Amino acid sequence: MQRKSQSDNRGEKLYKAWGKHSVSELDDLIDIVRRKIDDEEKRQA
Repeated sequence: MQRKSQSDNRGEKLYKAWGKHSVSELDDLIDIVRRKIDDEEKRQA
């Protein structure tokens, strides 16, 4: 595992992490988040 330099700011880390994921993985993640939000709204209703 590479050590990240201290100069890396949060935005750069986020960009690098984002770049490692394929579009389909991001779509799956969005679906999971949407389901969690829907479940939470149903529970509160």
